[in-house]
Amino acid sequence: MPFLSISLASLWGGDYTKTRIRRKCAQNHRKESDVKKTTRFSDIATQVAASAVEAHRPPLLRLDWSQRSRVTINFGPNPANEGRNALPTGMRGCKLWYALGGISTKDEDWQFLVDDRRSPYVHVVIVDVPVSVAYRAQYFDTQTRTGPSSYSAIAPVTV
Repeated sequence: MPFLSISLASLWGGDYTKTRIRRKCAQNHRKESDVKKTTRFSDIATQVAASAVEAHRPPLLRLDWSQRSRVTINFGPNPANEGRNALPTGMRGCKLWYALGGISTKDEDWQFLVDDRRSPYVHVVIVDVPVSVAYRAQYFDTQTRTGPSSYSAIAPVTV
């Protein structure tokens, strides 16, 4: 048997068991570092994605109230030209909010209207008397994180 261990040692360039132990240690160390890197990368990716939503400018609004009891809402970076009004990179759509009676400074007066992915959106307003309706919008991404709210826009609605 001593002859066999000497020949194995000569083949692998050292003690076979030490080489195995070194390989196992290296593999275990590599797995730990990969896990740490993955965890660190996912934390960084989450922070970058959250800041990417905040980095976009809020959408612009263009309202058309030429039809009775209807307001057509164009939203996006270029609402006047729907041919060049694509959503910003990484954004999935736009949340639309409205407030009856004009612009409100209180958040509880704003009512959620819709999550819309394509502009324009037609809002049918059912009221008994003429009223002004304020609208605002904010982009959201694939994980529904929202960006900053747009400036409010007002449309008079006739009955």
